[in-house]
Amino acid sequence: MWCLDWSMRLHELKLLLYGEISTFGNGWYCITVPIPRSRLAGCSCRSPLAHFFIHHGDSSTREVHPFTTITHLASEDATTSAESNEIVIQFLFRKAAVTAPTQELLARQSWLSTVYSKLRRKPVKSPQWTEKIASSLDHEIEQRSHSHLENKEQDLRISVDLTLRLEGPYFSPADPSRYHTTVCLVAGTGISGAIAIAGAFHALQRSRSLAESRYAKTVSSGPAWRRCIIVWSVRESDYVDLPPLEMNSEVQVQVCLTGPGKPRQDITAIMAQFSQTMPPDAGIWVYISGPAGFIENAKTVCKAMPNVEYHAASWEI
Repeated sequence: MWCLDWSMRLHELKLLLYGEISTFGNGWYCITVPIPRSRLAGCSCRSPLAHFFIHHGDSSTREVHPFTTITHLASEDATTSAESNEIVIQFLFRKAAVTAPTQELLARQSWLSTVYSKLRRKPVKSPQWTEKIASSLDHEIEQRSHSHLENKEQDLRISVDLTLRLEGPYFSPADPSRYHTTVCLVAGTGISGAIAIAGAFHALQRSRSLAESRYAKTVSSGPAWRRCIIVWSVRESDYVDLPPLEMNSEVQVQVCLTGPGKPRQDITAIMAQFSQTMPPDAGIWVYISGPAGFIENAKTVCKAMPNVEYHAASWEI
């Protein structure tokens, strides 16, 4: 089984895919890439949460990084023409800030820690990977700005081609359609999974509306999912209007800006507020994604509440 698993992985990574990278502004980037439709063949998973491992040879020959797609694969597959052999998916990321060590820090570093860091066997994910993959677009924007096209709105429409390899999809076990309300408690780039969940909710609402217009009455049967709420905690300096969020008007989006002088997100108060507006015995499903401390805090709050189930995003590579 181990040999079969790795042979399938290597087979997927062997295929070179041609996509493009664009920007939403303020350091946020979007990768758009068509994948073979056969990647979804035989997949009956209802989860809107799927991740791929991305290999970008121009950034690193060895590194492969996991990314949650912001695309709801099932609805994208359903709305893509049957004649097409590909479906288009997207990934959202933000460039990692790279801080060079100061001379003072280097002077304080002991010889023992230096030796230990050189002897470490566990590979460390380079924080420069996202910067490298975004550099081609940054260079194009810089070139155009030198050509007197200094217009930020034009920058948002610029895209450049890139080639990459994908392994996946891998689905997380989640079916929010079984619950009355879905709450996405996310921080930073954890918003990616929430966007995919919003896409699933949009697809469900659209099919429900079509059924109601067809039968000229309210459809009370079917999935229990009636509300989708995204609570996004993001540093004020990092915030940007994300078009994928604005496209789903059925979804309630609350943005909590953090940073110097601003209070942290009160997850307990937020969840208590949603619980008070719930019908009796209605279930809440919570998706949690973000930094480790944020995830642990949200899990603690959810565990203490009745009729609440949750899924916390995590990576095990």
